[in-house]
Amino acid sequence: MRIRMPNGMMIHGRSRGEARLLFDEIFTKQVYLRNGVELHEGDVVLDVGANLGLFSLFLGETLRDVAVYAFEPIPDIFEFLRLNTSRMEERILLRNVGLSDREGQAAFTYYPHLPCFSTSCPDRLEKRWADLRDDLIGMGRKRSAHDRAPLQPFREKLRSWGLSGLLYYASRKKDRLCTLTRLSKIVADHGIDRIDLLKIDVEGSEWDVLRGCDEADWGKIKQLVVEVHDVESGADGMSEWLQERGYEVAIDRTHEERRSPVSLLYAIRRKPGAAPSRRQSQAVVRSDGSVAV
Repeated sequence: MRIRMPNGMMIHGRSRGEARLLFDEIFTKQVYLRNGVELHEGDVVLDVGANLGLFSLFLGETLRDVAVYAFEPIPDIFEFLRLNTSRMEERILLRNVGLSDREGQAAFTYYPHLPCFSTSCPDRLEKRWADLRDDLIGMGRKRSAHDRAPLQPFREKLRSWGLSGLLYYASRKKDRLCTLTRLSKIVADHGIDRIDLLKIDVEGSEWDVLRGCDEADWGKIKQLVVEVHDVESGADGMSEWLQERGYEVAIDRTHEERRSPVSLLYAIRRKPGAAPSRRQSQAVVRSDGSVAV
C-alpha cells in the first residue's frame, strides 16, 4: 500500500502504524543524530537493516552529497526499500543481503504486517515476543471500566503501531531464506575507504554485524549508532568492546523500563592521541532525559 507521511512524502509499505512510528523516530525525533553524532556533506553512510528505507530517505533529504549503502536481507521488505529509495538514484546502492559474521545463507522469520520485527534469531528475542503476546492477551481480558486505566499506556503504544499490525505480528509469520555477507567483504568489494556513519538495526543480530568487521577495517569507521537488544552482553558489553577499539560511547536507556529492554548505543571514534574520556565513554541517558556517568 501507499502511505502518506506527515511531511507529505509517500512511501510503500504493509503497516501504516509501523511506517509512521519509524518516521517519528527518524525524521521528527532524529534518534540517529544524538550524543554528538553528526552528518556532513560528502559523508559515506551504511544503513544496515534498512527496512522500508526511511533512514536512507532522511539522509537523502538532509544531505545533497551523500553515498548511502543500504542493506535489507528479506526480499519482501527489500522490494519496498527499492521502491521507496528510487528517488535517490545514484546517491544510494542497495544490497538484498544481511550483514553477519559469516558468508552464506540463513533462515529469517518475517512478520509481513510488522516488518521491523523480522529477524534471523527469534530465539534470542523470545522473551520480547512473549511479553507482547501476554500484553495482547491481557488487554483482551480486561474489559471493566476499573481495569481500563492501567492499560492506557499500552493502548497508546497500540495506537502508534496500529492494532491490526500488532495482531498480525503476534499471530502470523513466514520463513525466508536470505543471503548473508560480512561487513569487511562489503568494504573490500566496493572499495570503501571510510564510513562516516554505520547505523545498525537488525533485531538481535547486532553483535554478528560487528564481528563481521575485520580489525584492520575498524579504523575506517568514524561513528556508529546501534540498536542493542538484551542479548549476549547487551549494551554494556558492546560499549566496552567498542571502547577497546578507540570509541567514545554513550548509551540511551530511555526504554529501560521495558521488560525486554532495547537501548540505542552511540559511538564516536576518538581523535588520534586523545585519551579516553571517562565521562563520555560511560554516559547513560535515563528515561527522564537526564544523563548519568
